[in-house]
Amino acid sequence: MIIEMSKEIKAQTFSKNTFKNNFKDFKQNPYSLFKGDSRNLLNLLDNKFNKPFIDLLVTSPPYNIGKEYEGDLSHEEYVALHTDVITKVLPMIRKTGSICWQVGFQVNKTGRKASIAPLDFLYHELFMKIAKSLDIPLKLKNRIIWRFGHGGIAKTRFSGRYEVVLWYTLGDNYTFNLSDVGEQQKYPSKRQTLKKGGKISGQFLGKNPEDVWDFKETVWDIPNVKSNHTEKTLHPCQFPIELIQKLTLALTNKGDLVFDPYAGVHSTGCSSAMLDRCYIGSELDEKYSKMGLKRVNLAIDKKLIYRKGNGIMNPKESAFSVMPEAWLRMSARNLLKEYGNAKNAYKYLKQFPEIDK
Repeated sequence: MIIEMSKEIKAQTFSKNTFKNNFKDFKQNPYSLFKGDSRNLLNLLDNKFNKPFIDLLVTSPPYNIGKEYEGDLSHEEYVALHTDVITKVLPMIRKTGSICWQVGFQVNKTGRKASIAPLDFLYHELFMKIAKSLDIPLKLKNRIIWRFGHGGIAKTRFSGRYEVVLWYTLGDNYTFNLSDVGEQQKYPSKRQTLKKGGKISGQFLGKNPEDVWDFKETVWDIPNVKSNHTEKTLHPCQFPIELIQKLTLALTNKGDLVFDPYAGVHSTGCSSAMLDRCYIGSELDEKYSKMGLKRVNLAIDKKLIYRKGNGIMNPKESAFSVMPEAWLRMSARNLLKEYGNAKNAYKYLKQFPEIDK
């Protein structure tokens, strides 16, 4: 359903009390930021609407790994919290809608005693169990692998460099705009076999981006938000806007409503504003809520600075790619030690084409 927005648009922050009195509808309040527990917001929305109204739920919930914004929950309390949220929100999603639940891993202990627990396993079991109890025909359409190139460096296991987006639908007539997120064809001149007519087999509007978003050869290179990222704020674990935009473009239409129950600094709201979708999200932390309000209003005015999907950056263009002088000296010493003198070392290096460029 397309919601027409009012001409004078600004994001608004609501508390539990002000939402009851001041929230009208998504035509008058197209960008609504709720400061408080998502379960309180869901109760308010349940009283406000008597039928499903959410077109896309996209979020990255807390992982319960000790971040500053997380409570100190036991495993049982963590599961109970998200069981409650999922149970409340599922009936509010349209039959044409989708859920994108982005999660990573819980890391238990450190060093050689460390082990990981993949959260998508936990959440898939929760979603299917709750959907069955509510008689909702939930289907997992894809387990999308989002790979990124930066993060913490492990010393006793391989460094984690991917997380998962669980994409669910609630019916067979779901929104799916594949052409809006198509990638550049790898072999645009590739043709069908002569038996099939020999026609060009590629898609003019772009090929299907598949379910492993490795992004190294496409415009889907989406780094996580770390210290040098354009979008970095005070939040320690931000959702990159580009990732949300890809999901939003594929799974909603203009004017549709996007919901984020764990909004942080409201990157989902920023994405929605840029793509002319309505938005509602909830966040407990006051600092993040204030930052989110500022960011969404900048996005509405088309002034928010963010990383656009312009493809992978050439690492040679980064100052961080310059070889440290100490490493160069070490390399030179090793070559001289191996080949005896500079002439022999250079003779060895000449076999590599890059040496004379």
